Amino acid sequence: MSTTSRDHGLPSFDPVRLFDLERISPTRFVGHGPGNAPSSHLYGGQIVAQALAAAQRSVGERHCHSLHAYFLAAGSPRRPLTFDVEILRDGGRFSIRRVRVGQDDRHLCDITASFHSGDASGANVEHQLVTMPHSSTPEELVELSALPIHDEGCGLSGELVLARNFEQIDVRLIEPDALRHQVPSGRRLMWTRLRGVPQDANITLGQQCLTYLSDYLVAGTGKLPHPAEYRLPLFGATSLDHAVWFHKPWRASDWVLFEQYTTFAAEGRAMVRGNMWSRDGEFLASVVQEVLFRSLR
Repeated sequence: MSTTSRDHGLPSFDPVRLFDLERISPTRFVGHGPGNAPSSHLYGGQIVAQALAAAQRSVGERHCHSLHAYFLAAGSPRRPLTFDVEILRDGGRFSIRRVRVGQDDRHLCDITASFHSGDASGANVEHQLVTMPHSSTPEELVELSALPIHDEGCGLSGELVLARNFEQIDVRLIEPDALRHQVPSGRRLMWTRLRGVPQDANITLGQQCLTYLSDYLVAGTGKLPHPAEYRLPLFGATSLDHAVWFHKPWRASDWVLFEQYTTFAAEGRAMVRGNMWSRDGEFLASVVQEVLFRSLR
């Protein structure tokens, strides 16, 4: 018997089904959204994660180590997407794929992903010189969607509305009250996970889920150092591109600590970055995105 989401009676989110694309030809796939999209705009994390899933179908046992996406046009969450995979390289240890994402007659996104078969050099070079930030455990924190909106004009109101719309993502903000105001450091920290992931998820599904999560709230990070009213809907942020580097395999059913921060903004654009950590402190992935700001007044 199918379950329903807690508040709105919508069908449960199924990440396995979301990334199980329909194959139309050896290099062409069709994907659909989760079926309960609350917005008229397609979530960028879904586009990139499904494109990765399409590319993965052609590389055998190799796993993605980096992907780069350029967003070209907005899409609808209620229309199917097409993913056309181009084989750019199949070498001794690396495979590279380019994926064109379309919807109806629109070209939405171009994605390049590189896959690696692992280290065969015998050098055994490995280090991690960054440390996971200290934080409470996710079990000690309240779900973002359950926090009250005391003031619709506060800096956190947009995130609260988004969390209630994206029920498939469980988010636990570290120090959420601080985010109701201007954040001079330009940083925020959260635990996050994708609901419905099976306990036995493999590396491939783990990378798809991590990619899906990697776009969540990232664009708005560029507004954090500025007055809280910049984070209201009247001041928009659009992702121009998105890049992910995968460092370590991950149990996709577990929590990820997502550290987000902005480094620079000028000419109407901002650079935002993210570090993703496993519960035991392993550095899972690096995320970089450039964001376009615009006034919606």
